[in-house]
Amino acid sequence: MNRVFLFFAVLSFHATVAQNTGAPILPNQYLVSLEANIKSSNTSLNMREYYDLPNGRARYELNTQDNYTWIIVDFRTSSYYQVINMQSCQKLSYTAGSTDFLPSGYRPLEILSTYGDMSTAAFVGVDEVRGVPCNVWQTHVQYSDGPFNLTTHSLNITYYYALPAWNFGIVTNMTMKPMRIMLTGTRSFPGQPTFYVNNYYELINFVPRAPLPALFEVPDECLPVSESVFRIIYTSSGAGLAAGMFFIGLFVGMAILGIGQYAHKQYLLHQAEEKKKRAEERAKRKAKKRRAAERLAKKQQAGAAPGSEPATGPQHGPQQPHDSAIVHLDDAV
Repeated sequence: MNRVFLFFAVLSFHATVAQNTGAPILPNQYLVSLEANIKSSNTSLNMREYYDLPNGRARYELNTQDNYTWIIVDFRTSSYYQVINMQSCQKLSYTAGSTDFLPSGYRPLEILSTYGDMSTAAFVGVDEVRGVPCNVWQTHVQYSDGPFNLTTHSLNITYYYALPAWNFGIVTNMTMKPMRIMLTGTRSFPGQPTFYVNNYYELINFVPRAPLPALFEVPDECLPVSESVFRIIYTSSGAGLAAGMFFIGLFVGMAILGIGQYAHKQYLLHQAEEKKKRAEERAKRKAKKRRAAERLAKKQQAGAAPGSEPATGPQHGPQQPHDSAIVHLDDAV
């Protein structure tokens, strides 16, 4: 009984929607992951997009087997930063209104949503995308471009939006979340075979809200080293890092100071020991000189005492110390 009621309720809702024209218009701020499946080349491309039109900016994250790439675009200056593997950074410019900032084959949602006029898209029914029931709108667009406008595009653009009652997580999706955009048609050029377009763009985890401002800051890899350090210090997480670095630096500084003081103390002790040794050596030399002088004086006194026998050989006045004694005294110094 419940299943029958749900069936007729869904039919009634679809009938109401079918009377309206125009697919839901996307907000001008959102987050979304895109998977582009290009059937003509057997290729799938993945990208995460952060779109913030009121502030004139967007961020794209591209993951491949070889590289992880950030692209931060400033629509107001037609410039962008490109960071690869969080190592190299380039600031580049692009042609305003184009998607030159993205590699070939990548199409952001804001461009996909402008291929056709969503306000005049016709409701065509209900279908499922990845198991989620969706309302489907379709529009047709035809245009020419290329040299001399000789390349003609004829495309059907189909938009898939989840039913308003479908739940994502614990929040009821009241804005009919976009789930898929499909491009089918042809691209032709005079004298060339017709090229068939069959592209599926899966929209995953669409969040209709403003991205965090930090996502659009100039990457550290693009800043001078000094500015990167100041940025780290003045962030909440960097403040803790800066405090930790301060205390580590304080500890290291105190350790170096302690080692320096100890080394200076040891140097002073060594100098005192050396001074003491030199003083002791001078005292020893003086004592040795004094003893030598005393021995010489005793010898002289003994030679001049009464009753002593006169010296033999020629006399030339008072007897003088021999040179050998002087030399001996000099040697004792």
